[in-house]
Amino acid sequence: MHETPYSVTGVWNQPWNEAGLCAWAENLRRRLGPRTVTFGLLFVTPRFFPHAAELLEILRVHAHIPVLAGCSTLGLIADGREIEEGTGFVLGLYSLPEAKIRAVHVGSDIGAESVLAEAGIDAAAYDAVLAFAEPFRTDVEPWLNGVQAALPGVPVYGGLAAGRGVDETTQVYCDGSVFDEGGVVLAIGGVRCIGVTAQGCAPVGDTWTITRAERNIIRQIGNRPAVEVLTETFEGLSDEEKERSGGNLFVGLVVDEYRDDYQRGDFLIRSLIAADPDSGSILVGALPRSGQTLQFQLRD
Repeated sequence: MHETPYSVTGVWNQPWNEAGLCAWAENLRRRLGPRTVTFGLLFVTPRFFPHAAELLEILRVHAHIPVLAGCSTLGLIADGREIEEGTGFVLGLYSLPEAKIRAVHVGSDIGAESVLAEAGIDAAAYDAVLAFAEPFRTDVEPWLNGVQAALPGVPVYGGLAAGRGVDETTQVYCDGSVFDEGGVVLAIGGVRCIGVTAQGCAPVGDTWTITRAERNIIRQIGNRPAVEVLTETFEGLSDEEKERSGGNLFVGLVVDEYRDDYQRGDFLIRSLIAADPDSGSILVGALPRSGQTLQFQLRD
């Protein structure tokens, strides 16, 4: 998130402090000057999970946020800098007076069409959608397909929540509520939205064929346990690459299987959510299939 005359961002990278947070939120709001807040985007690290509901209330009240959406994360980015292993949250405030904004939670077990229709969110009134989904308890691709089916022709941007891999816990936020399943849809209307996609990752190691996959779990790659191939790829990195690979390894799924050679830009990049040494499986933010070509990716 980058600051403009119509937006401000701030990072809280300290322990929980209710009084301090109230003052911090008020100060961030003042940086918008006379403009009113149209909506806010919030990204929270796992350390603040126990305080998430209270945090939402503090920010909404003291930063005067009418619509708030976001999800959990492992790293924080604000004011042009990245804070790896952050311990707090990042909040962005946006002032778009001409915009029509609506946020709604869509559960993992109900159709997006009915939820969005009931909320009055349709393709005729909205120009773009930000969507943040929970990947452990939610079958993300069908969930996203439902959102797209409910809003034909409307571009959908966003990503997957990240959190604690040990107990597979992530969070998504919609106004004052915290959810550990499904996703939040932030619909934007009345303004032109332009999406920019950066590859952001470079292939590392060899290309492989997925030989056993179930939903978003890859069990075997090249007829070997997926974790074994992941470990081998990591060990093949240079010392400098190993140093910056913490939390920065992703999965690349080939877009066009008919090419003879794959380069940077030929992959659909998806999150490497977790790895289980006991079963030898890896959990990814996609629905890969057996026979699909995969190559691990290192974020630039």
